Amino acid sequence: IIAATATVVALIYLAIQVRSATAAMKADSRRAEQYLPYATSIIENAEVARIFLAGLSGEPKLSPEDSARFHFLFGQYLGIEAAYFDEVRYGVGSEEILVNRGVQLARLLSTSGGKRHLKLYRQAHSKEFLDHIERVLMNFHAP
Repeated sequence: IIAATATVVALIYLAIQVRSATAAMKADSRRAEQYLPYATSIIENAEVARIFLAGLSGEPKLSPEDSARFHFLFGQYLGIEAAYFDEVRYGVGSEEILVNRGVQLARLLSTSGGKRHLKLYRQAHSKEFLDHIERVLMNFHAP
């Protein structure tokens, strides 16, 4: 009876571990699917990079089309950050990595374009993620 009980407990433990590992692998895969196209578009396309940088600076001369492109890119970035924030909340992501990512998040949100984007699209994010943003911005000290 003791051996059977120990076997059942060991199987339950293994099932939990496998489920946890599977969730982490799915999160890594989803993160790569979200981030790579976003980063690649900025890195490989000088025009996209120019638009993104102009949008961050709050460049008033952006055409309506380029302004839409900037807000789309910035929205993708915030969506990626929000997804990672949720992964940490659900125990799949690393709190340490979230803190490190917060530095880049704060830098981008501290720009005039970042502030404007967040003001325009605040409703697209959960209260928990917005609270996280506020904490990140309060703890950020520009270099």
